[in-house]
Amino acid sequence: MYEIVFHGRGGQGALLAARVLANAYFFSGQAIEAFPHFGGERRGAPVRAFLRVDDKPIRIKSPILSADCVIILDASLLEFVDIASGLKETGLIVLNTALSPDQVKLTRQYKTATCNATDIALRLMGKDIPNSAILGAFAFAVGLNMDHLKKGFEEIFLHQKAIDKNFEIAKVAAAETAVGICGVEERREDKGMAKVLNTELKVGGTYKSDGSSLHNITSTWSPFKAQLDDDKCNQCLLCYAACPEGCILRTGNGLNVDEKYCKGCGICEEVCPSEAIHMVRKQK
Repeated sequence: MYEIVFHGRGGQGALLAARVLANAYFFSGQAIEAFPHFGGERRGAPVRAFLRVDDKPIRIKSPILSADCVIILDASLLEFVDIASGLKETGLIVLNTALSPDQVKLTRQYKTATCNATDIALRLMGKDIPNSAILGAFAFAVGLNMDHLKKGFEEIFLHQKAIDKNFEIAKVAAAETAVGICGVEERREDKGMAKVLNTELKVGGTYKSDGSSLHNITSTWSPFKAQLDDDKCNQCLLCYAACPEGCILRTGNGLNVDEKYCKGCGICEEVCPSEAIHMVRKQK
């Protein structure tokens, strides 16, 4: 049995990627099992998905505790989650990053495939949805037949245009994937977010203390941030009311964006009638 864990953030398509890959293996003649695990079901929040592949029927129904592969759609999760926890010594890590495998530092050495899936998605689709690109990186790393991966897309997407575009992204990503061995650094101290993905934690919110959400720096959840044009703003306050993180702040003469907590969801841009807000890429 081959077991895969997907780590991503809400809105990046981690769960859809697990379904696409499950169908790809199904069309290769394998038995499959795919299912998600949620904490807070909100855009930008950490999520997981599990995929099991075997040549015989799968009877196990529990979360994967010892994975053969970990696929990470957002490198910022490395700051909060011990991604390698439960990964087999011979396991594979597929990571969305501009770094080369040897530049990635983890608590021990693993076979690592790296691909700048976010940039590929933005370049070819104009959206920060790296799931199809990361599937191409995985396919390259393990030698998965790309025709089977295309079948996986065909089973999920209804329109041929969407199938072709996502498969194109996967092929480009496969060509731009590097495979090697990651570096090693001392084990980092847990920063709290790891508990969100802990399999022992019950699904649902956990109240700790008043103001505890202030410690959850949601600006790390996206490569984008909201930028406000004061000259166009008509003070309608729709963005102020719609922002899910309360990042739009009222000042004496107008509005400001709290970049510490802006998670780049783009809701403010969508509701702004005067086009005074735009999502822009953060400077590296």
